[in-house]
Amino acid sequence: RVSRLHSLFLGIVSIMSQQTSGAASKGLAVPPPETKIHTVVPVSGSSAPVRVRYNLWDLQHQYDAAKGPDFAGAIPLEKVVRAWAYITDPAKVDPKDPRSFFTIGGYHGEPFRGPGETDKNYWGGYCAHGNVLFPLWHRAYLLNLEKALQSAPGCEDVMQPFWDETSTDSANLGIPPVLTSQTFTFKTTNETITNPLVSYQIPVALVDQTNTPNVPVYSTPPKHNTVRFPLSTLVGTPQDQKNTEIHNAQYPDHDANVQMLNQNIRNWLTTTMYRNASVHDAFISCLDAPNYTVFSNTTSAAEAKKTDPKVTSLESPHNSMHLAVGSYSYGGQTIGPVIGANGDMGENNTAGLDPIFYFHHCFIDYVFWKWQLAHNNTTHLDMPDPNYPGTTPSYPATAPPLDPNKSVQGPAEGQGWEDQLGVNSPLYPFIKDDNTYITGADIIDIPNLTGGRAYTYGPGSLDGIVSPDRVFAPASFAARGLALAPSAPPVAQVVRVTGVNRAAFKGSFVINIYATIDGKETLVGTEGVLSRRNVQGCANCQNHLEVTATAVIPTERPLYTWPLKKAIHPSAIKVDVRIDSHEAQIYNHSPFAMMANIVKGEPFQVQFETIRLSAQ
Repeated sequence: RVSRLHSLFLGIVSIMSQQTSGAASKGLAVPPPETKIHTVVPVSGSSAPVRVRYNLWDLQHQYDAAKGPDFAGAIPLEKVVRAWAYITDPAKVDPKDPRSFFTIGGYHGEPFRGPGETDKNYWGGYCAHGNVLFPLWHRAYLLNLEKALQSAPGCEDVMQPFWDETSTDSANLGIPPVLTSQTFTFKTTNETITNPLVSYQIPVALVDQTNTPNVPVYSTPPKHNTVRFPLSTLVGTPQDQKNTEIHNAQYPDHDANVQMLNQNIRNWLTTTMYRNASVHDAFISCLDAPNYTVFSNTTSAAEAKKTDPKVTSLESPHNSMHLAVGSYSYGGQTIGPVIGANGDMGENNTAGLDPIFYFHHCFIDYVFWKWQLAHNNTTHLDMPDPNYPGTTPSYPATAPPLDPNKSVQGPAEGQGWEDQLGVNSPLYPFIKDDNTYITGADIIDIPNLTGGRAYTYGPGSLDGIVSPDRVFAPASFAARGLALAPSAPPVAQVVRVTGVNRAAFKGSFVINIYATIDGKETLVGTEGVLSRRNVQGCANCQNHLEVTATAVIPTERPLYTWPLKKAIHPSAIKVDVRIDSHEAQIYNHSPFAMMANIVKGEPFQVQFETIRLSAQ
């Protein structure tokens, strides 16, 4: 396998090297304040071959297996690291330069700009969350990053790899070592450097002005390093500094911390009890979303779940992986909850400043492309209802004050309260050579992007299960190593958790749904909520203020051939809902006996129970 990959990658590298152009940094001049930022998809066309974004695990294995005297197999991964070392080094790229990682990372969140710099009713970053622009904005964002990487000397053909989060490697090992090792050795030159992918040293102070002056939650001093689970990044106030110092002192060993992090990733990805109880299953389930609107974001999916509880959005498992890397252990399993863990990936304000963010989001874009292929949406995106929840910065589209149960992200920088969001919406701050903003329509068909930006994806773990037959078809079940019983669809119960107000929690949190069946407690559903710490009074937070979670529990027979071995009467199931937050508050509401309100649906009948959960 390694030999085959070795030949494959060397061949691709040879092809890609012919695409090298001296215009790699075109449009990347330092912009004056309040000007547009030139990057991504130029208007002028190009006949350059389609470039390939490879699986980071494949690059890692090829690097590990590379032997002398030339160590040629190590070159693809070495180029990735060399390009990242270039854009993250303030001595080589000024932090104010649009090619610098500080500038690029800041597009997502901090440092804020515009009204959102001081007004909590706005989002001071450019990123889109909780609305239909989520996959498209992040696709443009990755193209922007990729162009900066290609400005590194000798890296004109480099492409951003994806961390294949549903692969066997991730299930067994967690995170590729190149993203966690403190140093990296270039085998071809026998040079060892500090690994630019394990952490980022923020070169200047961040000043959080969205809270009261005495509570600058996300402020950081110059040369502050980003961290991951199980560490904490919060140093905005003297009390935060004290708490973080005490917390991090418990975890002084980097290698031991990486072991904890990898175990946490494995738990989130592989702990499979029932459908959607693992992040791996949620990524597979999102591929069956019936249209782009529902697939794209949690706000639209929450609306769709009212009639089809099987619906999963791409943004939902995306959120979970942010929390897995940054903040939370999975259901308290194996390593137990780590109270006080506040890594940057679990804080939406600073997530974009951790390099792992981009390897994660490249996988999100890979899943997006696989959904497009499965649903014949490679040249367009199906959005049947332009007024569906998730199609405006606020829902309904009104200026503040907003309905706290319906407001979503709110306008990001450049957006208005009543903007209708869709494929023709501008993806701020990215513009084309004709000085107009990039839109979603410009970047739907990735192998046919203009200006030499066309790309596709190398082999990944979801390639074999995506087909027009949808993932619930028997053939697709077989591809996943599962089996759908041949009898009539099973009866199942749906647990709905509604009425959870994000404003009651400081930062991100996790809703866990447990069911006690035959005396054994089982995790049946998890919803990770990626949030901010200044939600109170904030209309622009990263999802709507009311959070919902859903779990599907088969009762007549199993959805798959496991783990339910016999029919279960609804009255035999008790439900326990727990919310894990940074403040170690766990809300227990148990037991809940299920009701016998039967509603028919596909692919199986469901029974609904609504649990109204208050965070008070």
